[in-house]
Amino acid sequence: KISQLTNATDVTANDIIQIVDVEDGVMAPSGTNKRITAQLLANQLVPLVYAGVIPGSKIEDGGITSAKIENGTIVNVDINSSAAIASSKLAPITATGSTMPRTLSDRFSDTVNVKDFGAVGDGVTDDTVAIQAAMATGRSVIIPKGNYLINSPLTISTYGQSIIGEGKSTRLVINHTSGSGITIENGQVKISNFAIVASNLRQASGSGYVLNPNQFGIRIYKEGGYLTQTVIDRIIVSRHPNHGVYMGGEGAGTIFTQCESLYNRGHGYCFDDRTTIGGASNRCGIVEIIACRALDNGGNAINVSQNGSTCYRFNIQNLETIWNAWNTSIPSLDNCELYLAGENQCVRQSAFADINGDTRSVMDNGDARLAKSTLSKGITIRSFANNIILENNRFISTSEGVRTGNDVGFLKVF
Repeated sequence: KISQLTNATDVTANDIIQIVDVEDGVMAPSGTNKRITAQLLANQLVPLVYAGVIPGSKIEDGGITSAKIENGTIVNVDINSSAAIASSKLAPITATGSTMPRTLSDRFSDTVNVKDFGAVGDGVTDDTVAIQAAMATGRSVIIPKGNYLINSPLTISTYGQSIIGEGKSTRLVINHTSGSGITIENGQVKISNFAIVASNLRQASGSGYVLNPNQFGIRIYKEGGYLTQTVIDRIIVSRHPNHGVYMGGEGAGTIFTQCESLYNRGHGYCFDDRTTIGGASNRCGIVEIIACRALDNGGNAINVSQNGSTCYRFNIQNLETIWNAWNTSIPSLDNCELYLAGENQCVRQSAFADINGDTRSVMDNGDARLAKSTLSKGITIRSFANNIILENNRFISTSEGVRTGNDVGFLKVF
């Protein structure tokens, strides 16, 4: 405390004092007494910080710059955990090479990432709700690398939606026995670049090798209508207790490119008029299968059936199959790699093999399978099929190359 202030005012610990005069204008050495004049400023100073806010009027030119910060940097410890910058305060930015500035919130809304909805991808956390919520936005969905545990069926119901992963390292691990891994129920949907793999729980469920109803890896089906221009691109479907992929009914413009169907209990890829799932009959067709593989499936690599309605206009190119058709629990299974029915079908530049496949009791991935007594045929063409073209195909260690049923019309093999 300074004892001699103007008006003999007392000074408290929290007061601010301004020295306004020193006797003869020179500070004295330590131990020398001099008279000073001081004034109390406590009642004149407006608080710099009020309710956690620094008023712009209290900062030179109203702005905070790195030059006004001691070390030129604002770090995490300087900011309260509840602090936020309103998006309206962020200026639009122009992406490198583009011409139109946009806000960050606008750019981030172009696509959604499943991790923004709480998905973890550690193979332990149940990510079903998070991924379904991302799909429900209707926007394109990104699924980063990771193992995403799925405990109930996922459904894509928005027209034109895309679901995109990051290759084999993005895995949806289907851990339920209540339906398909993913159901596509609207048109122009694209799924690309990830794996849909059954967990051990799902793979081993059911009775022996009997197919579990409706437990496909992917189901492409719309009740009471048909789907157009579905794209399945670089998708791996593996270990499901029924068909890897099932498509029921009309699918004009559907295309499969560079996909793999592996170690499933049923067919690798199955197409029919909805008989499999008991839906209203509707012919299935206008489908392309390009550069795909099918390995160690219990049913045929590809099964294009004909029940009540004719399948038509399948274009299959650069298909590779091996070791399929081992599951004798499938009713009326034809022991062949490709089973083809319907009309206006074409198979080109494909390879069908069953090298020692009849004697194998363990699949390449270590799962058990049934040994066969006879090697697979390459292609079976069902009775009454019409206008079939087989061009430049190869058959490796199959029991036969091509077997046709009765009354096949306009078959061209070269």
